[in-house]
Amino acid sequence: MPYETKPGDVALFKFVARDFREGVKYPSMTGYMVAHRNIREGEKIDLAVWTREPNSGGAKFLSGEAKDPRQPNGNGASSPPSQADDDMPF
Repeated sequence: MPYETKPGDVALFKFVARDFREGVKYPSMTGYMVAHRNIREGEKIDLAVWTREPNSGGAKFLSGEAKDPRQPNGNGASSPPSQADDDMPF
């Protein structure tokens, strides 16, 4: 089953220069984020990233999710994740 992006998804791939030129600073990784809502300039979005291996083989890559920062619940602890966030580490 092919991977389908959904709002909040992030994917980073090892960058391989197709036209390598000496002295050029290439990024280590490139990728994308699929916005899960309108984002304002300067706004912080939390990211969680995992190392993955493609089902079809090939180089490992990083993928993850973008989430809104968790809000403190008033007693110094973060609020518990919603039911939809149960698989997220933060």
